[in-house]
Amino acid sequence: MENNEINDQETPFIAFTSDYGFKATFGNESDTLFLRKALQVP
Repeated sequence: MENNEINDQETPFIAFTSDYGFKATFGNESDTLFLRKALQVP
């Protein structure tokens, strides 16, 4: 059996809806491109 499947323990995932995930996504003042693009989505 090949081991090509992604294991959940190998790739860290932080839920966007958690407090830490929200702050990690939108709290970065040095890179605001994601925030600007997310707010411009119709």
